[in-house]
Amino acid sequence: MSENGAATRKENSISRLQDHSVPYIDHLPETNSEEDSLRRSKEEVGLRIICLALVSMKGAGAADQFVHAGIEHYDVGDALSPLERRFLFDANATDHEKLQASWRTEAAHVLLWSVGLEASLSFPTTPCDWNALWELFHVGNRETFLKSLELRPQAELLDEADFIYRIHWAVREAGLRQKPMPSNLDAGVVMERHYALNWLTTHVLDDFGWDEVSTNT
Repeated sequence: MSENGAATRKENSISRLQDHSVPYIDHLPETNSEEDSLRRSKEEVGLRIICLALVSMKGAGAADQFVHAGIEHYDVGDALSPLERRFLFDANATDHEKLQASWRTEAAHVLLWSVGLEASLSFPTTPCDWNALWELFHVGNRETFLKSLELRPQAELLDEADFIYRIHWAVREAGLRQKPMPSNLDAGVVMERHYALNWLTTHVLDDFGWDEVSTNT
């Protein structure tokens, strides 16, 4: 998308923020254009979904034996990030680490939407329904799952990335000023959604891996 297109995307996001009574600032910059953003393959996104599913399942209390069987069944050992690998193979992970990992369900939810397995992304006020993520483990093998995916147009991904970027600014501003979250936004949901969308649409020169994704506002 051209520079003018990125400006239009920003305007559309601000209009959506106004519809939900979310505060914003005009000088928050435009986000990546279609030309500048990385286009991930559906296979890459699919493998990331499986990794996030396994991480969040361990976080939610799934036994290590079950999680390790999932890694082997879907053959995703090489797709795990360094931090994910350390967590999944740590028999002594703390309750805090598990709680943090359970939030990855929200990132996986975004990626499920990006490949057409979720119809839409609701306004981020409540955590997602975990059912779609759990159902992932009833689709057969890795090849079957990856073949079933269809990545949405880059413009759709960028639209949501720009929108959540501006929402995240409002969430952080409320936190800094010790004010209530605007429009009942859930800060955890917003954070994970921003993380996943930034990974999906990162600048072509900034693909540093899952563990290094930035959510700056």
